Amino acid sequence: TNPAATQFTGLTTQLNYGIRLLNLDIHWETKNGRRELYLCHGKCWILNRGRAADMLREVTTFMNANPREVVTIVFENAAGANAAEIEAVFREAGLLDRLYSQPASSPTWPTLGELIDRNKRLIVFAPGLPSIPAGQPQPLIMNQFDYVSETPYALRSEADWNCALDRPGGQARPLVLVNHWIYGKVLFIPIDVPSANNAKWVNKADKIRGHLNKCQSVRGQRVNYVLVDFYEYGDLTEVVAGLNGVPYVAKPRPETKWRPLADGDAATIMAAPEVQALARLAKENDGKPISLDALDRGATVGITE
Repeated sequence: TNPAATQFTGLTTQLNYGIRLLNLDIHWETKNGRRELYLCHGKCWILNRGRAADMLREVTTFMNANPREVVTIVFENAAGANAAEIEAVFREAGLLDRLYSQPASSPTWPTLGELIDRNKRLIVFAPGLPSIPAGQPQPLIMNQFDYVSETPYALRSEADWNCALDRPGGQARPLVLVNHWIYGKVLFIPIDVPSANNAKWVNKADKIRGHLNKCQSVRGQRVNYVLVDFYEYGDLTEVVAGLNGVPYVAKPRPETKWRPLADGDAATIMAAPEVQALARLAKENDGKPISLDALDRGATVGITE
């Protein structure tokens, strides 16, 4: 019931259902004297899923059991970690030898079949990494905005699905990632949070297909990735199969037993410590609107963790 949750289910369920793009937010946490990368959203005191290496072992298990599947991970690098620090997490999870890194000098990406044949089936991007000087070895973790253009993420209505290039600064890149959701609110608190209620209609086939087709037309590029909140609702995998020209094989929908806190009753919401923390965060930000996603992307407010 955490207000920062963007999906009902964990990584294993997502991968088994057909999700092939994982968007994970990394933060530094120090516990028992050890400073390590953790998966959090917004701030680790709002939503903390534990050590990144532990969570990535679920990806290891899936890839071992499915030798013909290709997975992409896009990190929100709130930690400001460098490539070597992120690579260490994949080494611990047993995934380092699966990573594919595209040479910056090569304009043509390998096909999925070629990645499978090489067993380089894991593609990882993270923003904020330094560009590699000519002649230097290519890191396995790719600097996201050297390769990927991203549409806006501060999405409060359909009017915000304008397909502009939000990051990096209006510059086109070979790959296009489209953010597709509409935020909700937790009562009066001026912080944008993921909304499962909105996902019920935002993730319908006509909404996703219309947004992606618009972006392909506006950008003059094929959309390579689409991010949604609460994929368990709607028609995401069906639409993506259609755009890829492959047969759609329906699977049982993952169970959604819990109700997102943002969609609950006022008394329950205000009693939650995470919501009280959000209210404190908003107060420290002088009541100005901000999103949890913005915090992961580098926005700061004057609050002591």
